[in-house]
Amino acid sequence: MNIFNKISPKNIGVTGCLFFAVFGTQSAVGQVTPSELSRLSLEELLGVEISDISAKKRWLLSYEFRYLDVGMYQTGTTRLSFDEVLFSPGEETRTSSTYPIVPTFIKQRVHAFSVGREISNKLTLSLTVPLVSQETDHISSAPGFANFLIDSSGVGDVALIGQYKIHRSASASTSVGLGISLPTGSINQRGDTPRAGAGTLERLPYTMQIGSGTYDFLVSMGHESDVGDWAVGISGSATLRTGRNEYDYRLGNNYGAELTARFKRWSKFRPGLFINIRTTGEIRGQEQSLIIPGDPFLFGASITDSKNFGGEKAQLGGNMRLCLTDNCGLNVNMKASVPIYQNLNGIQPRERFSLSTAINYSF
Repeated sequence: MNIFNKISPKNIGVTGCLFFAVFGTQSAVGQVTPSELSRLSLEELLGVEISDISAKKRWLLSYEFRYLDVGMYQTGTTRLSFDEVLFSPGEETRTSSTYPIVPTFIKQRVHAFSVGREISNKLTLSLTVPLVSQETDHISSAPGFANFLIDSSGVGDVALIGQYKIHRSASASTSVGLGISLPTGSINQRGDTPRAGAGTLERLPYTMQIGSGTYDFLVSMGHESDVGDWAVGISGSATLRTGRNEYDYRLGNNYGAELTARFKRWSKFRPGLFINIRTTGEIRGQEQSLIIPGDPFLFGASITDSKNFGGEKAQLGGNMRLCLTDNCGLNVNMKASVPIYQNLNGIQPRERFSLSTAINYSF
C-alpha cells in the first residue's frame, strides 16, 4: 500500500500552494557558514509532533547540539584532491583554480538553546540563541604556514519565530512560520593567517565568521499526517537576506524542502527517514580585506572568493525520537545525514556528514 495515497488531497493542496509561493523562484549548498548551520526551525529544534499538540502543552524548552563535517574539494559535481587545489611555487604555474592556502577539513558545532510559548491553540512564539564554534585545518605553500589551524567561536544570530497552525487535528497538522534573525553574531573574527605573515591577526574568511551581519527573514511551512503506523510530512524553509553588512557583503538566500516518514507504532521509540533538498545563492559583494593587493589572482584561498559559495545539495538521513516520559513531554531526538548529491558554485570544500542531538521538554 502506498502510504502517500492516504494523505488528504485538501491538505496537500494547501501545503503545495504555500510551498510554491515561497520556493517557486530559487537561486542556485556546499561549504556552510556558521550562520547558516545555526539556522534552526522551531519545529525541528523542539521536536513538535501531533501528539504534543493534542496534549495541550504550553511551554517548549530545548537544547540541541549540531555538528557538521566538511572536507575535500569539489567544483560543480566534480571532486578534486588537495593536490589539484594547492598551488606549489616552483613546481607549477598558478591558475585561477589553484591557491597557495587550502583549508582541508572544517568542523562546525552549534549549541542551540530555545524557548517557545503557545500563545493560543494556533500561534506559538519562540526565541533561539545559538552558541557557535568552528575549527579549520589548512595546508599551505606559504613560508611558516605549511600546516596550521584557525578557530572561532561566539554567540550566533538570535532568531525570533512565530508559527501559526493553519489546520490541526488528532491526525494531521499544517503550519506556516515567519521570523527574523538578528545580527548578534560576530562578523569580525580574526586569526593568524599567511596574508600578513606570522604573528599578526587578520579578518577571517566568510566560513569562519559567526553571524551574517544582516537582518534576515525566516519563512517555513509544513504538513504532517498520520497514515496508519506512519506519520508522513513535507516541509519547506527559506532564509531571505536583507541589505549588506558593514563589510559590504551579504550571505546568499537559501531555500530547502524536506520529505519525512516516521514510524509511530511504538509509543516510546519512533525511528524515521528523511530526504532534504537545499539550494543556496552566492555571497553578494566582496570583503575587501580578503583580497591580496598586487596579486593577479587576488585570492589566497578559495574560501576568500565570494563567488565560491552556494549551490545545490540533497541529503539522505535517519532520525530517532526516544520518549523519556509516558506522555513524551521529555524526549531526545537524534539525527544523522549524508549528502547524496552536491552541485557547487566554484571550488569549495564539500560536506561529508552532519549529526544532531536535541533534548526537548514540553509542559
